[in-house]
Amino acid sequence: MASTRRTQRYGVTGALVLAAMIAMFLISRERPTSPTSVELVVTVSDSAGLRILSLSHSPNDVARGLIRSMPLESSYSIGGPDSEVLGIQDAAAFGDNVAIADGWAHHILLVNSEGKVYDSLGREGEGPGEFKFPYVVEASDEALLVVSSGALLTSITLEGKNTVGVRRSPIPGDWASPFFRRPFSVWDRPTQISLEDATRRYTGWQGRFMIQLQDDERLGEVTDLDAPEVRLISADMALTRFDTLETFVGAPLIPAATLASAKYQNFERPVYSAMPLVASGQTWLAVGHGNRNAVEIRCGAPPHVCAYVRWPRDTRAVTDQDKLEYVRWGLRYELEIATGPHLRWLHSLTGRALSGVLKKQANITPFASDVPQVVDLLGAADCLFIAGFNPSDSYRGTSAKWIVLDLNTGQVKTVAIPGNGPRVRDVSPLHIYATYKGESMADELRAMRLSEPLCATNAGLVGPP
Repeated sequence: MASTRRTQRYGVTGALVLAAMIAMFLISRERPTSPTSVELVVTVSDSAGLRILSLSHSPNDVARGLIRSMPLESSYSIGGPDSEVLGIQDAAAFGDNVAIADGWAHHILLVNSEGKVYDSLGREGEGPGEFKFPYVVEASDEALLVVSSGALLTSITLEGKNTVGVRRSPIPGDWASPFFRRPFSVWDRPTQISLEDATRRYTGWQGRFMIQLQDDERLGEVTDLDAPEVRLISADMALTRFDTLETFVGAPLIPAATLASAKYQNFERPVYSAMPLVASGQTWLAVGHGNRNAVEIRCGAPPHVCAYVRWPRDTRAVTDQDKLEYVRWGLRYELEIATGPHLRWLHSLTGRALSGVLKKQANITPFASDVPQVVDLLGAADCLFIAGFNPSDSYRGTSAKWIVLDLNTGQVKTVAIPGNGPRVRDVSPLHIYATYKGESMADELRAMRLSEPLCATNAGLVGPP
């Protein structure tokens, strides 16, 4: 089956490349224009005892290249076509080390700051300390949470590699549904809706794991498909107690085409849907939503709001051009993997030559009506990492340009992640970790070094200035 799909894919790619070569004589190349770049500025103020950090421009402005960003370089990489790492599904930073979920090898690799694998956790199986296709790994203090096939949750200590807790789908919810809101392989059509990143549902904070969970629409548990409820769950290290901290409004769900033999109805989400967002540093928890132009920062125990990060609202609607960019960049992504990055001019030309076809494909793909205000949050030490919306980044990847904001000092920088379709998996005070699909469809994790890091130390949030 895999070889048949691969043959079909290369046949399609060959036809597209041939069409592009013919189109070279029919279409003149357009010279892209670069938007004016300016610096992002942060103003720190006090409002009723709360620290307010106001950005001069929105994360969307940064994502679209309107703000000057510093390109990052890779310190090291793990994986690739000649590597023994078989399939990188997720990564979680702890200190300046990183844990990698190698799904096809059924274990967790521990990598040091120099990119060397120094240990591994687990083996194939479903018992204590065993994993079967782990696809999520998250760090909290000195423990890891691993989610593997069948929604099996395992909590394991980094020191001594002791299994603390093992639970399968411990409370009702859509533990498995993310798999049914995404394409199954990169051979799916370019208009296939981008995968829901299950790893974004998990974060570690103060010795607990934070999990976003909603009812399982595939089992008919969701009562409102237009605005499903998403719960923020706090789980203890032993996976014995699960407390609901807050509820959000999730992205709408659309019934998707289902095979006649399928047991459950599958669902999709409109492209560019606004999603609940949660991130954490050592002493704070950030809570936001894609439709809000502000993020709450919570401190202490129990958590209370101690600061806000806010920015000008982006009032744009999703345009036909945004939709076309989504399918165009999807095609370029597939072509670049098939032919290599050195033919990018040909990839761009192919998209223009097939613009009529791509427009038709864009018209059959469900999209949100308004652009999200923010699409991603991550945290490390005192720094909040913020990513905005750019249709050129959205296909099978996360944003390529990020804001790095020190919540303690108000210092800020904007950084650009190179490469084709990077998926940022986690951050540390010194690195941004992103996965890529490379040559021969091999997974690769790259550690992008933050020069002159803002958040290398953890001073803890201070009060208003």
